[in-house]
Formats: sequence, structure tokens, C-alpha cells
Amino acid sequence: MRRGLLLCLLLALLATSPNDSRAAAAIDELSVPGAIFGRVTSVSGDGGSVAGIVDPDDVYCCQAFVWEMGSIELIPLAYPPDPPPLGPQFQWHSQAWLSDDGETLVVVENAYGDTGGLSWTVRGFAWRGGISTQFSNMLVTVVGDSTFNAVVSGISDDGAVAFGSSGFRFHGIPGDWMHVFDTVSGVVVDPVLFCPPGYYDPPSSPAMFAGLNDASMDGGVVVGHHTCLDLNQIDGGEVPLKWNGSFASYPAIYAARLFGEAEVVSGDGVVVAGVSNTPLGVQSWIWSESTTRFVANLPGMSGFLPRVTHLSHDGEVVVGTVQTVFGRVTFRLQDGVMQLIELPGDLFESQPVAISSDGSVIVGMGHGVTGEEPYYWSSMAGVRSLKGVLELEMGLDLTDWVLGSVVDMSNDGLVVVGEGLHMGSAVGFRAELESPAAVPGPAGSALGLVALISTLLAATMVWRASAAY
Repeated sequence: MRRGLLLCLLLALLATSPNDSRAAAAIDELSVPGAIFGRVTSVSGDGGSVAGIVDPDDVYCCQAFVWEMGSIELIPLAYPPDPPPLGPQFQWHSQAWLSDDGETLVVVENAYGDTGGLSWTVRGFAWRGGISTQFSNMLVTVVGDSTFNAVVSGISDDGAVAFGSSGFRFHGIPGDWMHVFDTVSGVVVDPVLFCPPGYYDPPSSPAMFAGLNDASMDGGVVVGHHTCLDLNQIDGGEVPLKWNGSFASYPAIYAARLFGEAEVVSGDGVVVAGVSNTPLGVQSWIWSESTTRFVANLPGMSGFLPRVTHLSHDGEVVVGTVQTVFGRVTFRLQDGVMQLIELPGDLFESQPVAISSDGSVIVGMGHGVTGEEPYYWSSMAGVRSLKGVLELEMGLDLTDWVLGSVVDMSNDGLVVVGEGLHMGSAVGFRAELESPAAVPGPAGSALGLVALISTLLAATMVWRASAAY
């Protein structure tokens, strides 16, 4: 009898006590003393590290930084002081991405030199434990009206793969090629692409277009577009593609001559979302295995079609923007049900920035009662302003803060990074939330009280039943 009563009381205590291993809610300033703040670029999937760009001394710009456990480390520039063939030059970091575990930082580094003409290089480096691996080195030159350049567009969640494109413009005629970079070995892989049936590859000429937009968690699948020419027409267009490291596959819409591109892929690499030109306009579609379906519009809103921007890890949750009679807002689509997400305010307008791996949390920008501000949506509590969540639900004092924008979010949705003002100075921020199960405030207290009462009633019943027995 007593054992049953003690067990029930223990359950009651657990039901009303925080049960998440995360630290308490907090907000951290991201800045480098003496440096001009630039921007936050990403947060690791586990939320423990943040990457960004700062201007260390207002002389040369810029350097990547990594924040971890309250301290910031500047990533050194990899170029030697005077790298040939650029001569006297100016160098900077232009972008930085973090892997899920925060152990890999991929940096794009640029250098500009004056050699009597215009020339610069674009190089990619992966930093791990203070050791850098160069995985790309593209020399950009300007000869008359001809240029050559290269970019890195992003990295896989594990940091092992980076993807991007290179191209040139020859007398005004552009051309682009896609590249996949192994950030561990430094090897560059150029996908060998063949157009689907009914199309043919353009001849080797500057009229070629190709590019990569996203990668699966392990980098085994990348998605983008590839130019193909129609056998029945003189012209052609961009065909959406998914490349798995060996060959490319194409959604069935290519047969209808609906040119477009694949824009995002789920973390598991199975589901792809993209856009194509249709008679109705630029329309989003979802491609899974051999099935392709268009994302339906809201009733009466023809001509303003949904645009998919994010997928959950398994592809079951689709997030993007859709036009309403009041404005364009965030939508969340799951199991055929579309939810609209917007802060209460004068303007009906919002845009998603990042989603959690399971799609249960979305952060973005919206228009609230005080103007444009970041929002935080969860499947448990709906949409609120991020500042309201941190102040009213997490108990933080944000008197000296202005949260201007959000940039990224951890996989579990409990760490949000962005940019704003702290005591009047431009800085980045890292906001850590408690687990929804441990959220203080009216909602959390009410749930805890209900759990406590229910458990105590159950304990009383156990005691009575035991006494009767």
C-alpha cells in the first residue's frame, strides 16, 4: 500500500518538475570587443555553437567567428600576406556554415588584388580542431567583358559535403556548372549529368546553366537544376534534378515541359520540393520517389501560388509562404491540412526562416502590434512573438534588447540565433529556450497542477483500495 502511494507521489513531483537536461532559458550577446559586428550566419544543429562574420578592426573585412559556451574565437584568414598572382591585395571571409555537431566550420574566403586589371580568388576551407582543409580554389579574372567566378552555396548537416557552382561570362553570354566538394579530402566532384528522355544536353558552350541549392543531412543527395534542350523545340530550360552521387533523377513534371528547379530536400534525402513554370504561374511541387504533386493554393487565390521553403527531416511537414486576401504569410502543411502562421497586428504578412527537424517549431519574421519582429511558432502553443516567449514564458529580462531578426535555429527548436541591438549596439544574439514540457508561466503551471491533482487522486484511490483489501 505504502509503496503504491509513494510511487504516485513521486510521479506527481516529476509531473510538476522540469525534466529537460537543457540549461535554464538564457540570451547571450554575440560580439567581439573592439570589432564592428557584421552578421550571424548559422547555428549548429545541437545549438551549442554559433557562426558569424565580424569586422575586427574596420581596416579589412571580414573574419568569421565561432561562439561556444560564452567565448568567441576569430577564424584566421588562410591566405598568405601576398599570395601570387594577385599582388598587393585585400582579403576577407564572406560566408560561414556550421555542421550539426559544431565541429566543422566551412568558410568561403575571398582575396582581391590589383595587378593592372581586376582579379581575385574565391576559396573554400573546412576548419576542424584548428586545422583547415582547402576544398576549392577558383581564380576570378576580368578580361574585357569576360569573367570567371565560383561560389559555395551551402553544406550538408554533417559538414562533410559542400556544394556550389562556378561559371563565366564570355562577351555577355553566361554559363554555370555545379560542383560537390568533399570537405574532408578536398576532392571536387563534378556531377556528370544527362538530360531526361525527350531532351538533349546542350553543346559545350557558355549557354550551359546548372546549380545546386540544397543537400541531405549526410550530403548523399543534392538537388538543383540543369539546362536541357527540348528535342521538339529550338529553346530549352532548366530541369529540376536530384543527384545521389552517381546519377541524376528527374521529377515526372519534366515530361510536361514545366521547366524549373529543385530548391530543398528533406534531411533523409527522400522528399524534394521545387518550383516550375506552369500556365498558372510559378508553382511549387513535392516530389517523393516516383510521385510528384503540386501544392494546392488557397480557395479564390489564383495567380498567387504557394512557395515551399523548408521540409522536415522526413519530408512529412512542408513549410513556405502563401498569398491570402490580406497578404503573403507563412503556411505549414501536414497530412493535407494547411495552417497559416502570422502574428496579431495591423499587417497580415510573415515569412519562415527556419524549422526544427520534426517540423514542430518554426521561426520567422512577421508583423506584430509593434511592427516587424521575429515570431516563434510551436505545435503546442501556436504563434507568439519571440520576445514575448522569452520574457513572458521564460522569465528573461529583455529591457535592453531589441530583437531585430532571426537567422537560424537548432534542430530541436530550442535555440534561436539572430541579430539585433543590445544597449543600443548592433550585436548578434543566441536565445536558449527551456523544453516546452518545462516552460514556466500560466500554461505550464496549469498543466502541472492538473497532473498533480490527478496523481494525488490516483494515490488516494490506491490507498483506499489497499486499505479495503
